[in-house]
Amino acid sequence: MSTANDADADAAACAPPPPPPPPEDLHSLARTGDAKAIARVLASGSLEQSAINARDPYSRTPLALASWGGHAAAVSALLVGGGASPHLAAKDDVAPLHFAAQRGHVECARLLLEEGGANVNAKTRKGMTALHFAAKSGDLEMIKLLLSRPGVDASAKESGAGKRTPRELVPEGNENSKEVIEVLEAFVVKKQARVAEKERKKEEKKKERRKRKEEEEGEGNGGEEGGKEEAVRPEKVAKVSLAHLGDEGEDGEEDEEEDEG
Repeated sequence: MSTANDADADAAACAPPPPPPPPEDLHSLARTGDAKAIARVLASGSLEQSAINARDPYSRTPLALASWGGHAAAVSALLVGGGASPHLAAKDDVAPLHFAAQRGHVECARLLLEEGGANVNAKTRKGMTALHFAAKSGDLEMIKLLLSRPGVDASAKESGAGKRTPRELVPEGNENSKEVIEVLEAFVVKKQARVAEKERKKEEKKKERRKRKEEEEGEGNGGEEGGKEEAVRPEKVAKVSLAHLGDEGEDGEEDEEEDEG
């Protein structure tokens, strides 16, 4: 005789398995900076690359949200573990590096640049680079990081009527303003000097090439003229030799006549 417990056991055995738990939302994990959960989800292989770079209603990727929040460990997990792209911008072309620079998250910016290969000169719809954002907030540490990147353009201008450079966006009265301005100006002057030196060397090489070409052409023309001279010279030598022989003959005859006399 079966009991109620046996019936419950049989029903449980015949019941369909429970549905799998919904996948963890990368956007939520990135927003809270849960790097361990992000790493676990990425390691499971359950997400396609398109999901790692998926956008929310404001076109922000999980990497953008982690950068905005200053969650360096989450940024690293997304970049290294998931291959998240630092080049995908949100609305108004604001990239993860812009978010990090705007919020002063230096370590996130460093990871985006060094591990992700973010474009240091990427511009928003208004023409602002990460350096514009850093200068606007007077963030000296962020500015030094950005200026250390190869090819950074410290003279980039905003779009629109203002067209201000990062130097022109430095706020007055900020405790770092003076040093920020000095750092930016020194960088621009140094870069201009490098460009001028590069142009000078380029012009010198052009002059050297022109000089060598002229010398080679001169040697070629000299060789032709030398050939002409060689063609004429034997004739002149022959005439001199004949004259010389004639003189010797006349002198000899005169000498013989004198002896006979």
